[in-house]
Amino acid sequence: MAEQTLARTLSVFFVVFICSMLLASLPWQLNMLVTSFLLALLSTLLMFLVGRWLDIRVEQRVSRETQTAESSHINQATKQISLHTSKIAIGAAEVSHFIDTLNLSIEKNGESASQISVAAEELSVTTGQLSDNAAHILLQAQDAERFSVEGRAQAEVGVDTIESLSVDINTAAQQVHALKEKAQSIQNITELINSVAEQTNLLALNAAIEAARAGDQGRGFAVVADEVRNLAGKTAQATGDIAKMLLEVSSEADRTSGLMEQVVCKTSGTVEVMAKLDVSFNQISLSIAQSAESLSQMEEALKESTSTTHEISGSVAQIHDSLESTAEQSSRVSEQAFGLSKTTEGIFTELADFDTQTLDQRVLKQAREGAKQCGALLEAGLVSGKFREHDLFSPQYRPISNTDPVKYSTEFDSYTDSCFPAVQEPILGSHREIVYAGCVDMKGYFPTHNLCFSKKLTGKAEIDILSNRTKRLFDDPTGIRCGQHTQAVLLQTYKRDTGEVMHDLSVPIFVKGKHWGGFRVGFKAT
Repeated sequence: MAEQTLARTLSVFFVVFICSMLLASLPWQLNMLVTSFLLALLSTLLMFLVGRWLDIRVEQRVSRETQTAESSHINQATKQISLHTSKIAIGAAEVSHFIDTLNLSIEKNGESASQISVAAEELSVTTGQLSDNAAHILLQAQDAERFSVEGRAQAEVGVDTIESLSVDINTAAQQVHALKEKAQSIQNITELINSVAEQTNLLALNAAIEAARAGDQGRGFAVVADEVRNLAGKTAQATGDIAKMLLEVSSEADRTSGLMEQVVCKTSGTVEVMAKLDVSFNQISLSIAQSAESLSQMEEALKESTSTTHEISGSVAQIHDSLESTAEQSSRVSEQAFGLSKTTEGIFTELADFDTQTLDQRVLKQAREGAKQCGALLEAGLVSGKFREHDLFSPQYRPISNTDPVKYSTEFDSYTDSCFPAVQEPILGSHREIVYAGCVDMKGYFPTHNLCFSKKLTGKAEIDILSNRTKRLFDDPTGIRCGQHTQAVLLQTYKRDTGEVMHDLSVPIFVKGKHWGGFRVGFKAT
């Protein structure tokens, strides 16, 4: 009856395991929740299986006859537990590796989200400042447009004024020209008067001569002739003065006329300049208006950009919070996966006392023998003085130059290079599923790896990481536990940095009764 219950439980257990293997096809958010549930269920079923198996052991001890009759069934059940536990351990390793990878991805994405959020916030501040600057420039452009319009209006007034002045000057020039012509007419009249005065003077002179000839009878006439001659002289003098004044007026009129013509020419040029200035003001006004419109559109675009950037920043912050929440969930799932791995380790430890005829049982026997022989070799090295006890239990790890990942030498690794292969290589070659077999100290240091992992360095990382793994510190959680545990056996399941899922079985190595490290045997998980 107990065996039937155990078999049914194994069936349920296996179904749950298959379900857990299908999780890879689910979205990672749902995957996380379902994984957590299934891991908890698997742990419960494992504990139940172990409990039922222990019950069978108790029932077995109660009746020797029953034990003999059912021993084959119990051995078969034990073997099935071992096989299914191995599969669960593989699944737990896959899940654990997936969660670790997911955590790294979440951490990187979280950092990226934080950087994006900061950048978005900085961009929001910058676009806000640009928007303010655009608004300020828009005001300045509007002021410039107003000043341009005012300048254009003033230029138009100036053009009108200058054109009016030009008309006035032209009128004045015409009047000066008319004055010159009148002065010339007066000049002609004065010349005529002067000619008459000269003739009058000649007549008076002739009259005086005739009066002198007449004697006393012509004396009165001589007086009149004298007065006429004096009047003619004064008239000639007056016309001379008038002619002189008219000459000066004519000269001033000519000069004024010339100046007027120059002013007219200059005002004409000024009118042309003012007209061009008016056109320039008009073009400036249009350009400023277009710039103001562009600035207005830019300001609106910057405001929208600022709003959008705020939304992006908020969305990224939500993503960051979601990633943090997911990281917490994945950490819990990782803890559950680790707990499941611990449970499978406990089951393997319990099964170690039974001959299940599985590979892990054969590997366990070889590992125990390897640990015993390597412990004896280290003791022999101490006794022979190859190295000191302090060098063995508290070694100085000296980095080997030009190695990546870094390799280390110690006081004892040259000794182990000479003797460990004789123990390790036969175990490695005993079964095709075994991948590596060797000794590590409590720090995870592998002083002498298998020969297939100790090939000459090529300098190419992708080749050397597979072909030369000796003298490295494997201080990952799996490697550390191999060297530090002191229990009878530890069977771990993990994913290597090469991508393979491995079982790692280790037993402690003691040197002169003191724990030194462990003997590791890695074999493919099937």
